[in-house]
Amino acid sequence: MKLSHEMLSRITDNIMPATRQLQNRPFKPVYPIQIRNITGFVKYRDRKKFCQDMKKIYSAPNEKAGLTALDGFEKNGATNTVMP
Repeated sequence: MKLSHEMLSRITDNIMPATRQLQNRPFKPVYPIQIRNITGFVKYRDRKKFCQDMKKIYSAPNEKAGLTALDGFEKNGATNTVMP
């Protein structure tokens, strides 16, 4: 499938408002439950550390602390713990 630059730009322009709306939506308390459900995809040997690191993110007292915890989580190789 080939897309022209104009078509790709038009598609992007149309989806960006919805994307920004999703990014700026209020946090809902159900997210931690969804996060914990992904542990089934984490290598068994890494689950305890993974859950400890995730808890720092979703139990953060404010957005800044949560983002800081998320940055630390990503820097510690979080993507290496998930099974393919």
